[in-house]
Amino acid sequence: MSSRNKNKPKKRNQPPGPSHQPIKQGAREKAFALYAAGNIPAALEIANKILRTAKNDFLLLNLAAICHQLSGNPQQAISCWQEAVRIRPDYADAHYNFGNLMYEMKHFAEAEAAYRLALRFKPEFAQAHNNLGIVLHAMQRYNEAAAAYRQALHHKCDFASACNNLGITLNQMQQRQQAEAAFRQAIHFKPDYTEACNNLGIILNELQRFDEAEAACRQALHFKPDDVNAYNNLGIILHNQKRFAEAEEAYLQALRLHPNHAEVFNNYGNLLKGQKQFAKAMVAFREALSLNPNFAGAYNNLGNLLLELKHAEEAEAAYRQALCLQPDYPEAYNNLGNLFKELKQVPQSEAAYRQALHLRPDYHEAKYNLSFLLLGQARFQEGWLAHEARHNVNRHQRILPSDAGPIPMWNGEDLREKSLLILPEQGFGDQIQFCRYARVLKTMGVKHLTLACEAALKELFQSLPEKDAVMEKQTHPYPRHDFWTFYLSIPHHLGTTLSSIPAPIPYLAPPPGHAFDGIQHLPQQRFRVGLVWKGDPTHKNDANRSLPGLHVLAPLWTVPGVAFVSLQKGCGEDAAKNPPPEQPLLHLGASLRSFADTAALLARLDLVITIDSAVAHLAGAMGKPCWVLLPSWGTDWRWLQDRSDSPWYPKVMRLFRQTKPDDWSEVVQHMTEALAQSSMECKSAAPKPP
Repeated sequence: MSSRNKNKPKKRNQPPGPSHQPIKQGAREKAFALYAAGNIPAALEIANKILRTAKNDFLLLNLAAICHQLSGNPQQAISCWQEAVRIRPDYADAHYNFGNLMYEMKHFAEAEAAYRLALRFKPEFAQAHNNLGIVLHAMQRYNEAAAAYRQALHHKCDFASACNNLGITLNQMQQRQQAEAAFRQAIHFKPDYTEACNNLGIILNELQRFDEAEAACRQALHFKPDDVNAYNNLGIILHNQKRFAEAEEAYLQALRLHPNHAEVFNNYGNLLKGQKQFAKAMVAFREALSLNPNFAGAYNNLGNLLLELKHAEEAEAAYRQALCLQPDYPEAYNNLGNLFKELKQVPQSEAAYRQALHLRPDYHEAKYNLSFLLLGQARFQEGWLAHEARHNVNRHQRILPSDAGPIPMWNGEDLREKSLLILPEQGFGDQIQFCRYARVLKTMGVKHLTLACEAALKELFQSLPEKDAVMEKQTHPYPRHDFWTFYLSIPHHLGTTLSSIPAPIPYLAPPPGHAFDGIQHLPQQRFRVGLVWKGDPTHKNDANRSLPGLHVLAPLWTVPGVAFVSLQKGCGEDAAKNPPPEQPLLHLGASLRSFADTAALLARLDLVITIDSAVAHLAGAMGKPCWVLLPSWGTDWRWLQDRSDSPWYPKVMRLFRQTKPDDWSEVVQHMTEALAQSSMECKSAAPKPP
């Protein structure tokens, strides 16, 4: 799923300003004095009187043009500047000021031509170089814009606004280190330059150097305590650090200073949504839209909120309104793809993702989301390749390639007589599911195979006969190997298809001689069923995959001859320890210290009934019959579409799928009927050891 789009604080270029040469001759001196004092109408009146007789006074024509522009009369301003440069073609200030007006009117080509004329006659005109850069940036000619800013700095080395604008352009070009240096240089020249402080904070936030980003915003606030943009940016930075209360206070302070700031309401809405304060988030987004009905980003974020609330029709309407306002909005297409995916409208979902990628070919999140759609349809060849986009999504939440030290990343090279290190990147279930490839890799000639994993999996993975070493994942460099890879990249490099999934079940087992004290409490001579009904609440789809409570499984207790064992660890343990009298339950989850313990317990069970969890993968990997309750909303790609079995765990895995979001009743009813049949079949089986 998408990590939802959040609006970023704006980065604004230094606005161009007029240039004129003061005139101190006779009657004209008063006109310039009035202009300098801000009395534009009086200055213009005197200038017009003088120009009736001194028609060729190009200096005064320039002043009159500036006054017309400031008075909201652009056509008169244009006429005056055209007349000024007709009289004096090399009058650089007039060309420059005309360029400013063209920029203001968004006539960028004319603005560029005017600035270039100004520079032709006055090459050292630093402000003209700066403003030319602004126009080129607006035209998305970033390399030329950067060159113009550097020319401005060549002629005026302490030109703070040119440094700031250079930083903005370099950031747009993804040259973030150089952008950071430019912003710092701007602040060096002008420590109270609050806009540069804000922009530095923004880029440091993007670089995830949150402490420095916060310091930059607080520097802006030191010099300008009522800087709304600084409070808004500070709120975003604090939000990214999960300092939610402080982020909320920053947004609220921004709104105290500027109660009608649509962008702050939008960002505040994102904060509230992340805190599951959905009603308040709805109010914030709608307030942003009431203040700015053309705010495409707010419509997009409102759609994200409605999608999370499963208000599909309203979410689609919000996304489409965002796209109506901004047709080239890739984030909105990406989120629309997420919506259609949940609605099982596969062609529409794929089209939306591909449109997002058409608009932004390097949009890694859209490619990552497309990979889930493709993999869920068993379109593995394209799906695995698209899935590699995850390396560029939420990198700060994963082990990075640099953590493997100087070891090169494996990209499908010949592994005969080579050593390979496999690194974890996601949850327990992924590592359990994909450690199966150890056998395949050894048959390919890998000389030494090391599996890195979570500490809770280390003892269990020792049972893999094909591995040469198992070690806990770490943040410092790993021992030297010829190559390294992620667990989930192996199927891509091996070209795994639906028919070539390596599925020799079982491939995991309890470590030999491993003892688990809880086994002695298992009931004898009964059909033993392990239960998992809740997962880690931090999982992105936990609200949909976990059951509301143990009571949802109550129909299972009507099946005679079944002994139920709770495998809950952490969340859900309270209910497991104190089940209702009519739901007798042996709780052994609290005694599980590692997945080796869990494997030892599963080995003594007849069946595992679980939500989509790591226990499901462990049961499947051990060849233990396992029934999985799958949500209709946010269904994981690995279970594919519309299947009641899993090719990853053939003959042992059975999938029970929701047909309506948040309604488990039909699933549990079907499971109860299946359990009754399995229990009856088990009655004729030989007695089990205790």
